[in-house]
Amino acid sequence: MSHTPRGEYARVASRSSERLATRVSMSETTSAAGPTPAASSIATNPNQPQLNASSHSNPTTRTNGPDTAYNSPFVPAPPIAAPVPVFTGRDAQQNATGWLKTYSSVATISGWGDWHKLNGVYAYLRDEALEWASEEVTVGTWGQFEELFKTRYAVVKGPHDGLSRLRALRFKMDGNYNEFRNQFMTALYRAGIKEDVACIGMLYEALPPALHRALIRAEPPTLSEALRVVELEQRAINAFPRGDSKAPLPAKPARVNGGRENSPSAVPKEVTPAKPVSTPASSKREVICHRCNRPGHYKFNCPQAASEELEVWAQQLDPSERGEPT
Repeated sequence: MSHTPRGEYARVASRSSERLATRVSMSETTSAAGPTPAASSIATNPNQPQLNASSHSNPTTRTNGPDTAYNSPFVPAPPIAAPVPVFTGRDAQQNATGWLKTYSSVATISGWGDWHKLNGVYAYLRDEALEWASEEVTVGTWGQFEELFKTRYAVVKGPHDGLSRLRALRFKMDGNYNEFRNQFMTALYRAGIKEDVACIGMLYEALPPALHRALIRAEPPTLSEALRVVELEQRAINAFPRGDSKAPLPAKPARVNGGRENSPSAVPKEVTPAKPVSTPASSKREVICHRCNRPGHYKFNCPQAASEELEVWAQQLDPSERGEPT
């Protein structure tokens, strides 16, 4: 076994003492001259994380232009600089594009990066908007979220465009339910229709006749329950095989004991169809609306409710949107 001489330990200890003395003298000189601008900024902002060399050299952390350490998911974002209102997705009078710009601007001023913008936006969404973002949005960047948000909530041509799209929307039995639901809710928002009765009536008009009976039988009180009925009924109908098989061919005529062919007679027999007998049990009962007490339609398909909703919606429009002179 080799042993280190005592003189070698002495030389190592001497060099360590010299380095320690040099560091102490440098720290005293720095404290006498005053703190540097970077040190003073950190001292005034103790909650701000320090920017290291890796954050300046790594291009993945530079998403907002200037270098910032808040773009990393491992660094907590600072507090928001200004209050941001919540966005519900059900109020047609709320400007979706303006709200998105407000949130993005306040987040940028606060030092938030794109990662924190994308994950922090859920704190300012409520009701239908929060449900949509939680279930439908699967993007990975803030720019993609902005495009989806504008496509769903930004008004392009006003409520008239949303109402025309809503009336032209049709759901197919073999179509994608999630895609139809997204288009239907977007058209409802742009048209400004809020009442559940009017919303269910518009949903009834967009459905094929195969789904009308299920919606009438369920009598859902809210739009969300009506959409759930449509989804379950579509799954149930598509689960059973359709009658697309060909009809069986008739049997070929065969000779019996060398005689004539056993074929049906060429002269068809005249059959008189029986007349249907109407009984009180089989007669169709007249439908009565529980809203206006008029026959011929149901409550959720009441034209009076739809007209009242449109009148309320028209009164909330600006004179320029109604076509009136300002």
